[in-house]
Amino acid sequence: NYTIHAATDGVVGFREVKTRRFTGKVSRRTQVTVE
Repeated sequence: NYTIHAATDGVVGFREVKTRRFTGKVSRRTQVTVE
C-alpha cells in the first residue's frame, strides 16, 4: 500500500481535488500529499 509507505517518509495529507476535464465535466479525486 503506497499510503503506508508514504506515512513513513513524513506527514500524509489527503486532499480532495476537483479536476476540470476538457469536456467541462468536473471530476473529484482524492490526492495524497506527503509533507
